[in-house]
Order: sequence, then structure tokens, then C-alpha cells
Amino acid sequence: MRFRYRGITFGGRDLPVVVTSWEGPTTDLSGETTARLQDDGVTGTPQYLGAGSWQISIATNASDLKEALALAGELETAWKLASVRSSTAPSPLDYSTDEGVTWRRIYGKPGKFAPPTDTVHAKLGVALADLEFIQYDPTHYTATERQVTITGAASIVGGLRSPLRSPLRTIATGGVRGGRLENGGDQPSPCVVTFYGPSTNPTLTTSRGRTIRYVGALAYDQSVVLDAMAHTVRLYPGGAGVPGRLDARTLLSDLSVPAGVSDWAYQAVDVSGTSRAVVAWRDAHTALQ
Repeated sequence: MRFRYRGITFGGRDLPVVVTSWEGPTTDLSGETTARLQDDGVTGTPQYLGAGSWQISIATNASDLKEALALAGELETAWKLASVRSSTAPSPLDYSTDEGVTWRRIYGKPGKFAPPTDTVHAKLGVALADLEFIQYDPTHYTATERQVTITGAASIVGGLRSPLRSPLRTIATGGVRGGRLENGGDQPSPCVVTFYGPSTNPTLTTSRGRTIRYVGALAYDQSVVLDAMAHTVRLYPGGAGVPGRLDARTLLSDLSVPAGVSDWAYQAVDVSGTSRAVVAWRDAHTALQ
């Protein structure tokens, strides 16, 4: 088993830090049961998957205690980063069950880190430490991201806007173009949608008929990023948060790619026909892969 966190890869047989054992994830399950009145058995409420706990034991493959502590210390520093602890967004941990050939990803936060102790083995370079990772989202994703770009169709300008008054104003209608998405897993996958200008009121319609609409105009050098997992809407350049610019019927929880193949549609007022919507996601699986 190999793991990868914040640019540090550990595990396998040939790395400076090896994984001696791992266990996980043990997933919490919420729900209640109530005894049936004057009858055998119980009735239950809906159950929901909670956080999962990964327990990982590591050993350094060093020449002496100083080198062993340095190797373990690098991982401990990453495990305790203040920027991660202070953020509400989950952090990714990648794992591979086939010695790094394919990688999967889970999202959560590092838990406890029990550092090495001064033992005979540690002085010889084999220092032991125990790590915990709390998996917030019970789904397992591929580490490799998929992406589909749907380009805009040039808008048709014509007709008069009602009510008629001076000066007369014409209206523009955005064309519709579709894109096919494929989630190779068995669970819906939260996605990231990016609208690129120049466009007005860019809209994405999912395969379930839900509309994702940004209200307003985007210049040719602007884009807006809607991130379902981070629950953010940011305008670039600058990265300002603009959740209030979403249409009232737009919910970030609707931003998920269902398992299998699905067809989505993009529409925007764009006379140039150069705007586009980019959808990025990862295949999502129920079980450890």
C-alpha cells in the first residue's frame, strides 16, 4: 500500500518511509432504532454514512536516528499544517493498492500523529510512527481528473424587446450545445464547473434537468468557478467570492456527475461563439479500490 499526501509519497517496498500496516476505513453510521409497540423487533430511521477513520503505521528506512527523525518529521509537518487545520475545506489523500500503478483519492483531514520514540531500532534508522486520517466523504475517487469542454454557439440577435418604447432594443438568444460526460464509478461525483467569457447568463443544464446559471456578464478575460465539494463560487481574475450571482434556483448540491454516461447542455448569450463551459470530475466509487 502506498499513500501520497501534500507531495510526500510513502509506503511500498523501496521508499524511505514504508507502511508496516494499515486499517481502514471504519465508517461511522448514523441512525436510530425504536422498539415496536406490543410487537417483536424494532423500527429504524434512515441511516447515513459518517466519517471514516484510517489507521496507518509507518517505519523509516534510514541509516541512523537523525535521518529517521528527519524523514518522520517531514511527514509530521505536512500532517499538522496550520493552513489545512484552519480551513473548512477537506484535504485530499491519495492511495494505491498496486504499488503506484493506479491511484485513488479520499477527502478529509489528518488526525493524530504519534511520532517515533527513542528505541534501539530507531537508533539503527528504523523509527516507527502511527498516523490517522479522518475521511469526511465516504466516497473513493480516482486521483486522475476527467474533463469535458462544451463550447458556446453564437447567439442570434434579432427581434424587439417588449414593451416597445424608445429607444427600441433588440434581444439576443443563446444557442444550445451539448456535451457527453462519463463517470466510470458507481456513485455520483461532485464536480467543478467553470464558465469562460465572453458571455451573459451562462447556463448549464444537467442530465437530470437541473439548471446551473450564473447571472450577469463575463468579459472575454473573465471566468467563474463553481466548486461543489468546496461549496464556493469564485470570479477570476482575483478569486472574489460571488455566490450571490447564482440564479435563485441554482444549488451547488446539483453539481454532480451521475454514474455512467450523461448528456449536459450549455447555453449563453455570446455573439462571438467563443465562450465555453468546462466540467471537471473524478470517477466515484463506494468501496476501497
